Amino acid sequence: MESVKIKLIDIDEIREFVNEAMKVDGEVDVHKGRYVIDGKSIMGMMSIDVFSGIEVFFPPTAADFKLFLTRFTFK
Repeated sequence: MESVKIKLIDIDEIREFVNEAMKVDGEVDVHKGRYVIDGKSIMGMMSIDVFSGIEVFFPPTAADFKLFLTRFTFK
C-alpha cells in the first residue's frame, strides 16, 4: 500500500474524492487519528474531520488515483 497525506476543503472535494476512490481496483483506506474509514464511502468520509488533514492508503497499482491526489496534498 502507498500513502499520501491530503487535505480536503469542502463537500464538493469530498464527493470528488469518493468518486475517484470508487474507480480504484482495491481498497482505499483513510486514516484520521485512530479511525480508519473506507475511502469509497461518502457517509464515512463525511463522518471525520477531513479539513485538517487525513492520510490515504491505496494500492500501488492505482497510478491515476495517486495523480488525482496530488491536487490535495499539503506540506
